[in-house]
Amino acid sequence: MQRYSIIVQAAAWAGFTFGGYIPARKAAYQFLAEHQHCLPRNRVEAILYFRKRNYKVLRAFMTAGMWRGLQTGLIGAVWCATDYLMVYTKFTPSGDQVIDQTIKCAVKGSMSGAMMAFAGKGHRIYHGWRGVRMGLAGGVTIGLVEGLHAKYIDSHHKKKEIEKE
Repeated sequence: MQRYSIIVQAAAWAGFTFGGYIPARKAAYQFLAEHQHCLPRNRVEAILYFRKRNYKVLRAFMTAGMWRGLQTGLIGAVWCATDYLMVYTKFTPSGDQVIDQTIKCAVKGSMSGAMMAFAGKGHRIYHGWRGVRMGLAGGVTIGLVEGLHAKYIDSHHKKKEIEKE
């Protein structure tokens, strides 16, 4: 359970930092464009100018960063809930480790991809379907790698156990 908490927190922090960066830069450029006709000429004007600009930039960073952090935190929570349900229900449809791991990661990837598509582009069906496809492709790839790695580790440990006997 602690792993899930760390995943959700890391997703929220990553969304906060990356989600606030571009709007903050845009706010800085917009402030410069709006106040280009009255740039500071002395020290006091410069202090007031940069203080006001920094407040605008910080406000843009915080509002956009909190919104994106909430979105990515919810995506991480959906991923963790899906993972927990698959572990809790002992989801093994075929019995083969590689295929089961691939199916698990494909389901988690498609759900996360759909959530990311809806969070990024709004509630348009086209973008949601594209997110499902991209998440499914990424999930299948990750699942194959994890499944093959786990199968190799298991076979390697079995060989060592046979050699010890």
